[in-house]
Amino acid sequence: MEKYLNKKSELIKFEHIYLDPNNPRLGTDRDVDYSDASLLFDPDLQAEIQEILEEVYKPEELIESILSQGWMPIDNVIVWKHPDHDGAIVVEGNTRILSLRIIREKLVQETKKLDRMTSGGTKRYAKHDIDSQKAKVNQIKTIIEDTDNLQVVTLNASCGSEVEEKLTRLLAVRHINGAKKWSNYAQDLWLLNRYTDLFDKKFPDTDLRWEQEIINQVSSEASISPTQTKRKLLATSCFSHFRAEFEDSLPEGEEFKPTDYYCFELLVQKPFVRKQFQLDGLHLDSEMEKVIFDWIFKHPRGSSAEDNKNVFYRHENFAVWDKMSRYDDTHGTNFAMRFNVTDHENTPKMREVEADYLSHMNRSKPQDVLEKLINTLNAVPAESLRTEGEFIKEQLKMLQDQSQKFLDMIEAAEDRNN
Repeated sequence: MEKYLNKKSELIKFEHIYLDPNNPRLGTDRDVDYSDASLLFDPDLQAEIQEILEEVYKPEELIESILSQGWMPIDNVIVWKHPDHDGAIVVEGNTRILSLRIIREKLVQETKKLDRMTSGGTKRYAKHDIDSQKAKVNQIKTIIEDTDNLQVVTLNASCGSEVEEKLTRLLAVRHINGAKKWSNYAQDLWLLNRYTDLFDKKFPDTDLRWEQEIINQVSSEASISPTQTKRKLLATSCFSHFRAEFEDSLPEGEEFKPTDYYCFELLVQKPFVRKQFQLDGLHLDSEMEKVIFDWIFKHPRGSSAEDNKNVFYRHENFAVWDKMSRYDDTHGTNFAMRFNVTDHENTPKMREVEADYLSHMNRSKPQDVLEKLINTLNAVPAESLRTEGEFIKEQLKMLQDQSQKFLDMIEAAEDRNN
């Protein structure tokens, strides 16, 4: 990775390390130009990023680990040093930097607590409680002192555009195919943004469209197949457009979450579902988006699937719908077609259709039972007949007798009909 990272690590003051506003884990459509130092290092933007990352990263466990064990720099933070600013942007290690920022904020809180405990003398609190609080404050001070200068590895990039080029490959290797994964939507949004950048460079002033050559390039950079890449790009494009169109239409208190992306992953993956929504292009047309909103997001979804009053009560219902279509093809039923996108307002709820579907599946026809039995008998190995013949012989005689009874009953019914 030498061509991406400088070989030697170096010390950088903690106060000069900033969070990355283009961090894919933010799961936003924000695109801050790495060359724009005034915006990149803006205090208000940094505060906003920290607030979002605290929700996304859930750093409490790491913070507790650092507070109890001290700072252990096992894996170097990776940063990009901006040529027009004394700051460096974190490109790998945001969780650790976020945790160290929060620990610095804790020093103020814990110091105030210690001052309060000791301000009235030592009679209001037990000595061991005061000693414990002093130890906590001293531990935080030690961590801050140990991290005032951080050992980092720097990204080898001279300008903003080079950062974007190299980060695509570096982060794809470390996260999309590595052990530390982003959410599906965050990583796929990164791929879509990369595709968009490549397209704009090759076809400036042209409306975005799918180009297989560019898909292949993104595929190669991320080390995933072109088919997987196209699915990810399509699902991300669909969800991003849908999210923008319907964010303001959600019921009060509701919001789109990264997990809602799964709905669009299934839509792209399942051939029957994709055909029903006539997906052909960068995203669904407005009528089909309205169907998805009305079926899945129109009513409050509640805290559990049982509380969900929408047509589809969980995203997996798309997969169930696809299974229904294949079952219909085999058994001549029409469960899947009860969900009609052209008359979506009169569509029954999935729970009702699913109950009928499962009930029908559990009503096995006699010929299905017999076919399964014959297939099972055909699979009995000859060796079993030799070693367990005495036991099997009795069972086969019972089967023979039962089969003869059925044959006699069928023949009697045929005689009556004649």
